[in-house]
Amino acid sequence: MLDARTRAGRIVGIQWIANDGSIAADLSSGEPFWAFAPEWIFKRVGGEEPKPLISIDSRGISWRYSANASGSTRYNHVPGWLIYGVF
Repeated sequence: MLDARTRAGRIVGIQWIANDGSIAADLSSGEPFWAFAPEWIFKRVGGEEPKPLISIDSRGISWRYSANASGSTRYNHVPGWLIYGVF
């Protein structure tokens, strides 16, 4: 959660994600933050769909999805918008 009581956040970028990836971005001007807005919450009642695992630092942001350990044929990554910036 972005705490903007003492300073405002600045969005550096917004990226649509659906598979593993990364983006180089200069996030050295403050404390990096990210938010994920999923296209859908649950496609099935079981809720086994993997959400992205996000890593962020001053050089950029990367994400990956966990592997299909269950062998399910209904395994779908949760796509959505990744918003990142500094505050």
